[in-house]
Amino acid sequence: MNKIKNIIILVMAFIATSVFAACSDDDDNVITSHVVFTPETVEFSADGGTQTVTANGNAPVKTITSDASWLKAEAGSFLPTKLTQPIILTADKNTTSSARTATVTITAGTLTLTIPVSQASGNGSTEDRPGSISGAAMDLAPNMYPGWNLGNTLEAVGGETGWQHTVTTKAVIDYVKAQGFKSVRIPTAWMIHADATGKIDQAWMTRVKEIVNYCIDDGLYVVLNDHWDNGWIEVDGFSKSHDSYQPLAEADITAKADTLKNLWTQIATAFKAYGDHLLFAGLNEPFQEYNLFSTHHAELTPILQRYNQAFVDAVRATGGNNAKRTLVVQGPSVNIGSTTDAGINFTMPTDQTGGSGRLMVEVHYYEPWTFCSANSTKTWGSADEVNYMKDQFSRMKSKFADNGYPVILGEYGVNWQENSQENNNSIQLFCKSINEYGPANGIIPFVWDINSTTLPTMTIIDRANLKVFCPYALDGIKAGVSATTWTK
Repeated sequence: MNKIKNIIILVMAFIATSVFAACSDDDDNVITSHVVFTPETVEFSADGGTQTVTANGNAPVKTITSDASWLKAEAGSFLPTKLTQPIILTADKNTTSSARTATVTITAGTLTLTIPVSQASGNGSTEDRPGSISGAAMDLAPNMYPGWNLGNTLEAVGGETGWQHTVTTKAVIDYVKAQGFKSVRIPTAWMIHADATGKIDQAWMTRVKEIVNYCIDDGLYVVLNDHWDNGWIEVDGFSKSHDSYQPLAEADITAKADTLKNLWTQIATAFKAYGDHLLFAGLNEPFQEYNLFSTHHAELTPILQRYNQAFVDAVRATGGNNAKRTLVVQGPSVNIGSTTDAGINFTMPTDQTGGSGRLMVEVHYYEPWTFCSANSTKTWGSADEVNYMKDQFSRMKSKFADNGYPVILGEYGVNWQENSQENNNSIQLFCKSINEYGPANGIIPFVWDINSTTLPTMTIIDRANLKVFCPYALDGIKAGVSATTWTK
């Protein structure tokens, strides 16, 4: 036993000495240097910004240089206990009409390594993508599923990387398409990027257009909305307070409707030339705050319908392709029960300019929340749970799809809590069921994806590394799509 113990101590001492030597600034002490980068290549949007590459290995960076004036590179602190070191790359905005490339050269230990960097063109990437409006909502819907959400990104209060750390590039959208998705929902904040008069910052509009263009260029459908946006209308449009429900005065409701019209007039004008692969969705989750609004759906639905009408009227008034573009309006709290409840009596807006058949309705599905939420029940798939989903979807079909209004299931998802067989199987079955029973009832499902790789999380795709993070969810989505037939 003592001999074995002594051998273990000697081995550990050798490993520690090797690591220390590999981390030394003295080349003579380096035994063997090993360094790899994650990701191996970097792509910036035309707007530039900052991205971080992680150097994984036993040799800290000695020198780092960029061969382009528009790209700065610096090394963060080496962490010897983890054998990692951040490489921070900062790109200027590309104001030229051409894409450009650069090379970052790094010496570490005995190694000389390079990181290829590219940046999208400036003017070219944000030019309009003119198209035609050739189909009504029911013509588009069968081609739109399955859908994916660029979640926690353009809707983030802190900007594009405020809630996740990957700048959206063409490579990200290309990868999403490669996984079989046909549509991308782009949750977007607008009012927090507007001045006191409600005018949207042009740089923000340009960045949103750039990401929309990535999708359009890939042949994907896009649903562009006004998301939570600090609750300026989804909460403040229904209550004077965020702490307790306090009904709004008529003047407040009118003012909110006017602001919504102003917002959508700007957005619709900016995208007027785009064809029917671009859809607009007026809101996201109106009066979704449970503690404030759970018992007030019936009295608040008439207000929601006024906002939905204001959105439709504003877009149609801009003319051009917007006169017949498919528009998406939201049901009460985007809750299927309230949206289909005869007592609440939610109805679709009047669409005189667009004619019949140019509207869709949106609901979300995180049911049961005891399964979808983090650190809760880890299994799903009982007969009662499956039948409940079927019944909910059937209600949407009867009230909307059967009457010419396809349904956008704008969000659904479940937190991957642990890599256990039960949880993995349940996630796969849940996603399969939604994508099988949804389209069969006139519903286009969009999975929610937040780009966090720390469990528990609702993440399908690891955008930083362009890898599938939760294969069980993606396999379920693909299996459901293969098993379904769009409703006739």
